[in-house]
Amino acid sequence: MGCGVGPALELSDVIKVLDPSKEGPRDLEKKSLFLAWQILEMTGKAKKGEGINYATEVLHSGKAFEKFKEIIHAQGGSVKKLREAKFSLSLHAKRNGKIFEIDNKKINLMARICGCPEDKFAGLYIEVNLNDRVKKGDILLKVYAESKPRLKQAVAFFKKNKPIKIK
Repeated sequence: MGCGVGPALELSDVIKVLDPSKEGPRDLEKKSLFLAWQILEMTGKAKKGEGINYATEVLHSGKAFEKFKEIIHAQGGSVKKLREAKFSLSLHAKRNGKIFEIDNKKINLMARICGCPEDKFAGLYIEVNLNDRVKKGDILLKVYAESKPRLKQAVAFFKKNKPIKIK
């Protein structure tokens, strides 16, 4: 779900879905609406068959985002404190083709090499989806780390292990 791998990058995806002025990952929005719909109907907050409309209205109106910010504020946080890691690098497609594999285990390991989950701002932001067509030079993913050595190790891992494959 979503494009971010790592605490701050995953939170960024959530904010993009909740904030009506932004466009978040569609798969995350769709799954969130499905779960909200089910909960609304199970708890009687919406009549059977009306949960999806209610959930969609709450999300798109900005009410869900306002409630989210209230919860974050009550815990002493702020969505404005979110930042990127100190170091980042985009990794590009070496050729034209179609994304035919994204190996989640390798992606997870690569994120750990970046410093996740200890380094809250480290991680990966995947710019492609399975079956996407890419051109040579298109960004496949962005790597974020709090140190240059971790960034270099993650890039070396990517080159050796190819967690995203193009054919």
